[in-house]
Amino acid sequence: MENLSLTYGYQSRVEEAITLQKKVLEIRRRLLGETDIDTVTAMDNLAWLYMKEENHWIDAMKLGEEVLERRMISLGADHPDTLVTMNNLAVTYDKLGKLKDEENLNLQEKVLNARKGLLGVEHPETFVAMNNLADTYRQQNKFEDAEKLYMELLETKTRILGAEHIDTLTAMSELVVTYHRQNRSEDAKKLEERVLEARSRLQGVNHPDTLTAMCNLAIIYRNIGNSEEGLRLAQQAFETRKNVLGVDHPDTILSERVLRSLQCTSCQMTM
Repeated sequence: MENLSLTYGYQSRVEEAITLQKKVLEIRRRLLGETDIDTVTAMDNLAWLYMKEENHWIDAMKLGEEVLERRMISLGADHPDTLVTMNNLAVTYDKLGKLKDEENLNLQEKVLNARKGLLGVEHPETFVAMNNLADTYRQQNKFEDAEKLYMELLETKTRILGAEHIDTLTAMSELVVTYHRQNRSEDAKKLEERVLEARSRLQGVNHPDTLTAMCNLAIIYRNIGNSEEGLRLAQQAFETRKNVLGVDHPDTILSERVLRSLQCTSCQMTM
């Protein structure tokens, strides 16, 4: 029953998944008790399903907090299952906005420190924790903290994966956005030009990641006064997305917004 519920969740059949998982939780509570590990797992899975629908985010937070408390007692703060619960709860706090800013940061910092200690700085799950925490720092306008973490992530991925690995380029793009939010347009330009050149060569000029880099660089060019080159890139991205994806695709609509913003001298556009 639980496996079927989780399968529904991965298929975005969320309400069906929640209904089934509630039955699992009710039966385990009755047969095994509140503190049994399988009961707590059922609670955690239900909290994860709640995360998928906006109208259930409060439920996800309440249940996630209960699961975390139980796992901290029974498994300890450094257990992998506890860290997964911490991470999911941090994502839920993030979805709920500034209601839980400090709790979110504290949880994500704990997750990152634990994963560095248990798995090492080069483990994929540590990379995920670093990226999540850096994203949260940036969303809360803590740009220096975000930049430091994105830089560490970029340097580690460059060393382990290579300078032109797709994951390395993604880390580079995140650093570009952080520079842009700090109005450091020259730093953002140098890095995004590298991203665009590498993605064009490795992934092709029609790839979604390449077109995103193209739009970002167009905005940066406009900010440093190179409106002509910015317009050229924005036009190219828009025409490509229109031909490949169609006029009604969200990415095409976003490209059109970028293009119109660059055509309007008084308009503002951000990444």
